[in-house]
Amino acid sequence: MSVRRKLLAFSIFIALILGGYVVLIWYPGAERQAIRDIEANIHDKLAITTEVLVPLMIKRQYAAIYEDLDAILQRHKDWLTLTLFDDSGRKIYPLVAVARPEDRELRIIDHDIDFRDNRMGKLVLVADLKPSLKGFRARLLRLSAVLSMIFVLSMTVIIYFVDVFVSAPALKLADLADKLAQGDYHSPLPKTGNDELGKLARAFDDMRQAVLEKTGTVQQFGQIMDDSINEIYLFDRETLLFNHVNRAARENLQFLIDEIRTMTPVDIKPEMTKTEFRHLIAPLLSGDVGNISFTTKHRRKDGSDYPVEINLQLSKVTDPP
Repeated sequence: MSVRRKLLAFSIFIALILGGYVVLIWYPGAERQAIRDIEANIHDKLAITTEVLVPLMIKRQYAAIYEDLDAILQRHKDWLTLTLFDDSGRKIYPLVAVARPEDRELRIIDHDIDFRDNRMGKLVLVADLKPSLKGFRARLLRLSAVLSMIFVLSMTVIIYFVDVFVSAPALKLADLADKLAQGDYHSPLPKTGNDELGKLARAFDDMRQAVLEKTGTVQQFGQIMDDSINEIYLFDRETLLFNHVNRAARENLQFLIDEIRTMTPVDIKPEMTKTEFRHLIAPLLSGDVGNISFTTKHRRKDGSDYPVEINLQLSKVTDPP
């Protein structure tokens, strides 16, 4: 999975978590707090109303009480009914019962009427919170939309910067690694800064230079071997297959390179079997001796033989040698 897709999946995961938090926790909590604030405001207004009603109730000026409460209900459209009881629980206002409308978010709020530590009565308000909550919910919706846009824009910018400054250079480094594996040691490195990716690119370049130097050394060594007038053979200690045969040996044997790679030293030694050859090199492989010298004959592709003096040594440069 690409870095972009991982970031996209991570963004969706975070969005789901944030969305769940907003819908299940933050939004209900904010609405409960808004309801508490609305109710506190209503209590404050009821407290002012009771201060006005106290002298009227003491003087039993019911007409003035009815007039004031009617005016209050007219001013507060979300106050549906307002009921006044005296200290005995007898209803004073209104004289006629008022039906409560349906499809409303109703709250019943009681407020005691006291005067000099004496209970004079109680106001019971039925309020519709829907108008007040409607504005609150609209503000929450706008806030949620703004936060969502900010989140989407932020993740878009992050993904863009990751694409430009991480994914693109990383892909170039991967492409360069493929070219290096194919033997191309001269392709330019992508331009990077001083961040972690830049350090990786510089380390990669150091490795490339080291490989290039070693490759040059190996090529130089191979050239020296090929230019030698002596016949030089490298073969695997286990399979006995030739790994490398220099030009002098190839020209003398008259075999092509592809043919030689399928052959062993025994194939060009008519006087020796594979068992005899393995027995001959056994002390060399075990480390009992450092080299083995002997004379024999090599057979060319055309069937002719020529005498050779062989000096065998065990190479530990490669594994297996």
